[in-house]
Amino acid sequence: MQRQNLVLYSTSDKGVMRTVIKTKHGRVMYLELSENADKFIVRECCYLDRLRSGKYYKSPLKLVTRSFAKNDILRVVTTELDRAYYGIEYSDEYSDLNKQEFIEAKLLDFKSRYTFLVLMGNGEQYNGLPLKLTTIVANRIHRKMHLTITYYKDGLGVVECQYCDRRYKARTRVSPQMLTSVFVEYSKQAIIEMVNRELDCDFTNIAITDDDINFENNQTAICGHI
Repeated sequence: MQRQNLVLYSTSDKGVMRTVIKTKHGRVMYLELSENADKFIVRECCYLDRLRSGKYYKSPLKLVTRSFAKNDILRVVTTELDRAYYGIEYSDEYSDLNKQEFIEAKLLDFKSRYTFLVLMGNGEQYNGLPLKLTTIVANRIHRKMHLTITYYKDGLGVVECQYCDRRYKARTRVSPQMLTSVFVEYSKQAIIEMVNRELDCDFTNIAITDDDINFENNQTAICGHI
């Protein structure tokens, strides 16, 4: 993995800096700091991937250090915000943007990076896709799901999806509650939109592989927030 620095962006307010962090578990958060002599003070820290009444509201529970020496910032970010960086950079890019504009710009930057939904399948095809597609994905909250989409007829595929990261007493197969689609248009665009919308994922592209993995014996996620 490429080593990355923590970039702190200046604002129009003197001594106030901000950044957007994507944790190693895929959570995205906004962090705003103010300088006070040789210290940083946390002005605001909230997740950006969960909204309540259209507002960002939830602060990371592990963040307990609200004031710390400047040379301690990497330790705090690593241990309390779940993201390791290897140095610090300062930038005045986006300094003319207000908070919401800055967040939108940084989220767009994250979305511009490719994230592949890896589907396994081979043999006869419809619309450029094998007639049976299967994978195990890890969504944004790290639930692992075994997903199978099988071509049915009239341009539609049948969707089957069960959690595979826990054992349930009542039954062995439990489907995600947010999954409402029984059928999906058998196309790459429709499949990726359904997976993102109903399984809480953020894929940008689909990759098809003919690798043969026995998911009955191996329930390791092969794509998503691994």
